[in-house]
Amino acid sequence: MAQADQTYYVIDMVCWRGYPLSDCTAEFRFFWLTSKLAETGAFDPPSYYHKYRFSLVPVYSCDSSGLYAAYSAPVPYVKDGLLFYNK
Repeated sequence: MAQADQTYYVIDMVCWRGYPLSDCTAEFRFFWLTSKLAETGAFDPPSYYHKYRFSLVPVYSCDSSGLYAAYSAPVPYVKDGLLFYNK
């Protein structure tokens, strides 16, 4: 979490309201993560009801253009590595 912008940067979701997602494909988990966080208003700016905002870490394809984008795209946090997912 970056204190400066009060944001939790989310990289994956393995369970949602008791429903395990650990056996699902990474592509499905990323889709589910995006849609469920949007439904809950977690992407909204901080307010009286929730002190922090949630933001997704970008996902890129594991090819030369995706790796280039992962290294060169500007982000509002400090990059300290890459995380590879098996589809």
